[in-house]
Amino acid sequence: MYIEFCIENTPRVLGCLDRNLLSQTYGCADWKYWHDKNIDIPSGHDQEMIYFLALIYSTPFNTNIYYKNKVILEYIRAGVHFWTKSIRDNGFLDEFYKNEAQFGATAIVTWAMSETFLIIKDTLSKKEVNAIISTLLKSGLWLCRNDEKTNLCNHQSQALLALYNINLITDVKSIHNGFLEKKKRVLRLFHEEGWFEEYDFFDPGYLTTTLSFLSRYWKSSQDNHMLSLIVKCLEILKYCFLPDWRFGGIVGSRNTKHCWPSTFEILSPLNDTAKSISAYYRNGLGKGVVFNPSYQDRYFVQQLYDYIWSYTNATHILEDIKPLPFLGESFKKHFSDSGIFAIKNKNGQCLLMNLKKGGVYHYCRVNNHNEVLSQEINSGMAIVLKNNKVISSDYNKGLNHISIKETKEVVEVSIRGGMHYSKYLFPSPFKFILFRLFTLMFCRVAFVRKIFRQFLAKILIMSRKRANVDFERIIFISGDKISLLNRVKTHGRFLHCIERIVFGGNLVNIYVPYSRGFEQADLFSKPKVFHFMENETLEYSQQLK
Repeated sequence: MYIEFCIENTPRVLGCLDRNLLSQTYGCADWKYWHDKNIDIPSGHDQEMIYFLALIYSTPFNTNIYYKNKVILEYIRAGVHFWTKSIRDNGFLDEFYKNEAQFGATAIVTWAMSETFLIIKDTLSKKEVNAIISTLLKSGLWLCRNDEKTNLCNHQSQALLALYNINLITDVKSIHNGFLEKKKRVLRLFHEEGWFEEYDFFDPGYLTTTLSFLSRYWKSSQDNHMLSLIVKCLEILKYCFLPDWRFGGIVGSRNTKHCWPSTFEILSPLNDTAKSISAYYRNGLGKGVVFNPSYQDRYFVQQLYDYIWSYTNATHILEDIKPLPFLGESFKKHFSDSGIFAIKNKNGQCLLMNLKKGGVYHYCRVNNHNEVLSQEINSGMAIVLKNNKVISSDYNKGLNHISIKETKEVVEVSIRGGMHYSKYLFPSPFKFILFRLFTLMFCRVAFVRKIFRQFLAKILIMSRKRANVDFERIIFISGDKISLLNRVKTHGRFLHCIERIVFGGNLVNIYVPYSRGFEQADLFSKPKVFHFMENETLEYSQQLK
């Protein structure tokens, strides 16, 4: 089913590409730039689509009408050529604005172009080969010299694999040294619980992205230490797959729902957990119920090329499959470092929470055949103020107090902490003009653009001011029911600033460009809204059905 999905979506990829030989943007993969003309720079990140076309061009299977097609090859060459023109003199790519020097976009596209080059190099002229190698070196050296202050391991793993490939192609010592440094950087982001950091915390979706690149690195290098870390990550990931086909999402630091399955397919012959996840994902993809590239537009091609890796590495028939935790008997599991708490009671009620994120959770109830009876997504508590500002409880850095008490009959989980302001920022013509002028004039200077990018990450994602409101969420879990007590407590005059109080719902309060896709559970996750508070404390009790 992986390859059929890719074939169905290949026209969608080709539609993003400027295929007009007469056009000055021939080979550009950013539809908004070359076709709609509603942005002023092409997103360098979108050129990774060319790698997917290279895979479709070079992978034989019965229904592949694109295999060794000369027109597709010309599109690939055009896309690579456009990339060589898009790279800035220093070797970086811009994604959202001029002079951005986006580390993640530069890393993943450099890697994608190195893979594309290895696939089509025998079809290229000497001039094309020299131009591509020269550009790979330029980008590779920039990756060696630069880093990002934020801890995003998926970016670091992409940089690692890009430099690994460029070293194989060029055998340049400085590239090899840069690769070793990036490998150390990746290893520093590993937590013994079995995860790599995304903005300092655990995110299931982006963990599968990181593992996909590290698995490709392991396959080529046979670095068994890296393999041991990859395998360890499977132990926490297996608790993030729910019976109603949800994965990750609200419980992660970046709210991502995507799953890159190639790691599980690669490791299926070696590891039972990988085999179980592969079987789960294949089943869900075949039924069209797992979150997949058709659910979103941004970065959709990434999962497509991962599907081709999954196809080329898949064991044809998976046998002796053990059920994932939520598909089996009742259990309880707590990962204290990441904050993940997973439990299934004897009544088939499944709860996946992040205690460090204010007790956000996925919930569903299943019968003995794992047929879904109910489901919900709950992002905690939020307050809208009369000045339209928003505060919420779902902040990873909120330093919550967490306690878990257990008796023979009941598990009681308590999370207490402070609520923080969310930042809903929107452009205006005036702001946009100032933004463009600043980036054009001042971000040409390397240290200015680094500081500016850190500033943007801080205001959009990482930093949130403490509000004068506290919250408490207590969850009572027994063998046959789960109930919650939610409590919001304001202080002093702040009570009169409140417009409404919201409990539950799928409310995402940080900016992540890969996290807002729709899921069926959204339909059953209507929040409870109160339009006033009579006193400083408001309580709301609920029983999960």
